[in-house]
Amino acid sequence: MLESVKKAVMNVLKHRVYFSLHLDENTDVAGQANLLTFGSFEFNGNIEEEMLFCQLFPANTTAEEIFKCIDNCIKENEVDWSKCVGLTTDCARATSGIHTGLVPKVKTVAPMVQWTHRSIYREALAVKGLDKCLTKTLEDAVKIGNCIKVRFKNSRLWCFVR
Repeated sequence: MLESVKKAVMNVLKHRVYFSLHLDENTDVAGQANLLTFGSFEFNGNIEEEMLFCQLFPANTTAEEIFKCIDNCIKENEVDWSKCVGLTTDCARATSGIHTGLVPKVKTVAPMVQWTHRSIYREALAVKGLDKCLTKTLEDAVKIGNCIKVRFKNSRLWCFVR
């Protein structure tokens, strides 16, 4: 069923005039690197955002590996790269770097693409207008989550050193 949903979303993406990609590399509780890839596009007068895929990567993920993964998905589903006009990354700066990272690789196949480092955090949007006590609690939760995220990223790299 998951594969049919992915095909349906990719089919919609294929028939759009333009689309953008949003990438989020994170680490799960098992220390495995995950690349979440979302697509945004106009559909029936609205901007829609759909998850395209989640790919697992071992330890240190490179820009080359990320590009190959996205490129394979785009090509498998016969989506025209030249329609990609936006790329937002939440990845490490080295991976998404404008000179040597993912960005120049994407620009070779999507020359109109505009790159934005870091998407607007949903936590920041959620905090607007909240009670100060609740805002403080949410900020603490984000700090704890970031601490755990860093620890797992570090631990997945060190597991290959041992």
